[in-house]
Amino acid sequence: MTNESSIARDTSWSFMAEVARLVAGVGVFLLVARALGPTQFGLFIAIASIVNFTLPFANLGSSLLLVQRVRRDDKDIGESFRTALTMTLVGGAIATAVMSPLLSLFLDDAPPAAIVGVSLGEYVFGATVALCGYASIAQGDMRTSALVTCADSAARVAAAVFLLALSRPTVTGWAVAECVGAVITATLMIRLTSRRHHIRIGVRRLVCQDVIDGLPYSASLAAFSAQDGVDKPLMVRFGWGVDAGLYAAAYRIPALAFVPVQALLVATFNRSFTAGKAGIDAAMRLARRLLIPSLAYSVVAALAIMAFAPLARPLLGDDFEGALPMLRWLAVLPVIRTLQYFPANAITGAGYPRKRLLLLVITLVVNLALCLALIPDHSWRGAATATIIAESLYAVMLWITVGVLHRREAAAAIASATDDNDEGVEHHEG
Repeated sequence: MTNESSIARDTSWSFMAEVARLVAGVGVFLLVARALGPTQFGLFIAIASIVNFTLPFANLGSSLLLVQRVRRDDKDIGESFRTALTMTLVGGAIATAVMSPLLSLFLDDAPPAAIVGVSLGEYVFGATVALCGYASIAQGDMRTSALVTCADSAARVAAAVFLLALSRPTVTGWAVAECVGAVITATLMIRLTSRRHHIRIGVRRLVCQDVIDGLPYSASLAAFSAQDGVDKPLMVRFGWGVDAGLYAAAYRIPALAFVPVQALLVATFNRSFTAGKAGIDAAMRLARRLLIPSLAYSVVAALAIMAFAPLARPLLGDDFEGALPMLRWLAVLPVIRTLQYFPANAITGAGYPRKRLLLLVITLVVNLALCLALIPDHSWRGAATATIIAESLYAVMLWITVGVLHRREAAAAIASATDDNDEGVEHHEG
């Protein structure tokens, strides 16, 4: 099978999984948003945003480290999975114990049971489901990875249906239902992963190097989660709770439009590590080949969102009519993120995850400063402005970094060749 046909096959499985996630995500979003209303839905989004921000620190970057160790370091999948599973379970339990009381202090109106439910569901069980998917990605088995994604999506839909069946739906009811679904899914997916990849499930003693290796991934994912979600809890904190729910609703549409590009990124993620063994140029050759069609699609998607924004009103309901102007502001995000992800994956695959982390931290600091300055007086307009400026800055810095790394590797190659020639001359003269 050629490389192109292999990518096409993997992308088809990934796209199928992302479509299932898309359909389930839209269904869950509509059901939960309608059941809870803007205020309670905004409260749930505030809890979930903070949990998602800290989630990568909770699992210590275990999922991405698993892919690196299997694809780049050529380590055994069984040992790597057991290490990653231990990191996920231990880190998730600690994060739940630490973050639950902190969230209660930060979000005064959030019920403690809702906070604990979301924390356990995402830190421990949701992260375990995601780890099973990444184990299949590391093995190049996108079919099983797609099955894991579909199972997770189905569980979330079932939880949303259960919420609607309650006589008085609340944010606590939704958090508990989603957590129970995650527990069941995690149990089933661990068994599936064990059978498909012949892995003996268990835990092992962690060593300091495991944490050190996973830290750049966990910090990068946390920085991106903050960049993606820090504005929403800040809107709640500054008294714009209803706007936070509307803004979260609008934010979902560009994210859903990005799904086809996301499918391609997931399907080729392990290849970034393989290509990156030869350096940044090899990783960027893969990235550029995939970027052109993805960018064309993203431009069309952004224009479509701006043109057809009013069509979202029947889906969201009259209570969310205020989200329509927000949607037009955020329509540019698929284009910006397409320009981000491909060079970012190339930088990571080429062995420079700390470079990517530094750029994300800079972006996060800029975004947070802008949010703190703009949200108190300008609500969602301040949040959208901060997001667009910070996201654009990140894209520019990534491409500059690619150029710097290219020149650095080229200079190192020339220096190495010169040294080899000098040694050859000395040996000949001797």
